[in-house]
Amino acid sequence: MTQITAHSGSDGTADNCLSFIQFFLGKPIDALEVDIRKNHLGELVLNHDALELREYPSLKEAFLLLKGSKILLNCDLKESNLETEVEQLARTCDYWDFVQLSGAVSMAFVQRWPEKVLVNIENTNPVFLLEDWYESDVFEALSFLANQGAKVINIHYKQLTSNIYQKGRSLGLNFSVWTVNDLDKIQAFQEQGVYNITTRSAWVYLQLKEDQHEVLKSEAIVS
Repeated sequence: MTQITAHSGSDGTADNCLSFIQFFLGKPIDALEVDIRKNHLGELVLNHDALELREYPSLKEAFLLLKGSKILLNCDLKESNLETEVEQLARTCDYWDFVQLSGAVSMAFVQRWPEKVLVNIENTNPVFLLEDWYESDVFEALSFLANQGAKVINIHYKQLTSNIYQKGRSLGLNFSVWTVNDLDKIQAFQEQGVYNITTRSAWVYLQLKEDQHEVLKSEAIVS
């Protein structure tokens, strides 16, 4: 079953804000994605770009807001060496069971938490942009990650060709695609069976699927 993740700022909400999380509370979303950095006080906060000297929503606030919802929180690490601190904070807030990690996650933690990490494939070669890779480069990276115990590969949806998908599946890997905002493409990836789809149109897509389900129910009753 494909996991649908609402990208930070999905459906017109504000990026990396508590209002984004509040919007999805009570809705049938599988996961939310936020960006994580450490501020000058050593606190984990929500923000994509380099921090300024101002206040940002804290990761602790996000965990406490989500507590009891069982919504997964994908913490996209924008800085290295944050894995242990995210784990400790999540455990303190009793939310570790619902945490996923992506972004700047070291291979040691991929091996430690293979079921929790959506491994960004470009981490294997950060010197080059992924769009500059040859297909053979991607194949090599997939083989390396499979040998390291990775389970799910996080990749931009435009880079997930049929050949790359088949190669990954042959290695026992699955894929997480980002950021897919076209509803038809989201549905196509879901039908393909990818592990996760991250989108800024999460609620719109979930409503579309519900409408399709109701139509099918009506047609079944009529027939």
